[in-house]
Amino acid sequence: MVEDFPIKEEADDHRCRIFGHECPVFYVAEPFTEAKELRNVSRNISRPVQFRVMKRDNQICRVCGQAVKDEDIEFDHVIPFSKGGSSDENNVRLLCKTCNRKRGNNFEDEYLVRDSRDHLMNPSSIEIVEFLLEVIDFHHEFVRDNHREPSFLDYNEFTEEDTELTKQSLVLSDFGFWQGWIL
Repeated sequence: MVEDFPIKEEADDHRCRIFGHECPVFYVAEPFTEAKELRNVSRNISRPVQFRVMKRDNQICRVCGQAVKDEDIEFDHVIPFSKGGSSDENNVRLLCKTCNRKRGNNFEDEYLVRDSRDHLMNPSSIEIVEFLLEVIDFHHEFVRDNHREPSFLDYNEFTEEDTELTKQSLVLSDFGFWQGWIL
């Protein structure tokens, strides 16, 4: 009889892989649910991302600044995967084997401030502050005049207009997040 052979439902991405129930966690979009879509999250860095990072970093280690041979290239999660970091291009950088082995699973030493008083005791120079104010003014004027956000090339043209600004942008390389942005 027909009842003896029920029609199997198609596999659903919203169903639990173990029990087959509708997974309520999937619908509230909490991370690392058992729903199929989020089970595919991987710490592996895809080939296209690796090639884009290699091109972006110009095959130079982001820590020591040395050229890296093909056999010594390693890709590193800036925020480790185990601490919630993704394998997106923005969270991956190229390192040599030596620098990657030294770092391990720690990112606090590199990015977190141990004591905020250190920053208060060493204030930024007035030239940097003035330069940042000029960049902000440029941004607002550019958006007003062009009705779009400025690109990297627009900022680059802005700094090339005034050699003094370019000199000041070199000072910004002291800040890790400014490296390569304005130059």
